[in-house]
Amino acid sequence: MASGLTKFMAVCLMAAVAILSSGCAGFSDRAKSLDLITRAYEKHLRWGKFEEARAFKEGAQQYLTNSERRRLQNIHVTSYDMLDSRVSADQSTAILIVRIRYVNDEYGIEKTFIDQQKWHYDASRERWFLESPIPTFR
Repeated sequence: MASGLTKFMAVCLMAAVAILSSGCAGFSDRAKSLDLITRAYEKHLRWGKFEEARAFKEGAQQYLTNSERRRLQNIHVTSYDMLDSRVSADQSTAILIVRIRYVNDEYGIEKTFIDQQKWHYDASRERWFLESPIPTFR
């Protein structure tokens, strides 16, 4: 009897581990996806590709206006430092705190600001989107 009970418990334990690890794999993939997408966003900002950076937003928000495009052409990001990041327990939202340094070529003065980015995960598209606005560099 003890042998049968032990086998049953072992099978239950293995099933529980399999179920939990498959759920964790999804969360792990989502965390990796957040890391990859925020690094890509950082690169676009650092290289002055603001039109591409806007593509991390959803819908009509992802396009620059002509006045934004003109204003941003003189902006060069000199530093982008992650200060903090918090991801919700269900990994559906994330808040990133970033210090950005930049130079506006018109004035030649380096400025610094803290950017609080809110990201959300769209499970149907399996992708993270930026909810907060891209920096205005003013």
